[in-house]
Amino acid sequence: MTTDPDANRDAAILAIAKRDLLFEIDTFEPRRSGADFREVAVWMVEQALAAAYEAGREAGRVAERRRRTPTRCQCPACGREIRITPVT
Repeated sequence: MTTDPDANRDAAILAIAKRDLLFEIDTFEPRRSGADFREVAVWMVEQALAAAYEAGREAGRVAERRRRTPTRCQCPACGREIRITPVT
C-alpha cells in the first residue's frame, strides 16, 4: 500500500469489489457507457459492505494501537528518560 490514505482506501474498496461482487471491476472511473452499470444480488452487496466495514474496524484498531504505544518513559531506578522503539 502507498502512504496516501485515499489511495489505500480506494485500493481496499476495489479489492473488496473484485472479491465479493463476483464480476470484473478494473476501475471506479466512469466510462460513460453501459459498462458503468451492473446488476448485483443484494446478498453480494451485503457481503461487500460487511467486508468494507470490517476493513474499517481493523484500520481503526491499528491506528489506536499506534496511538497508544508510548515512545518515551522515565527509568524508575535512575530517573533518566528512556526512548522506546518498537521491534519490527
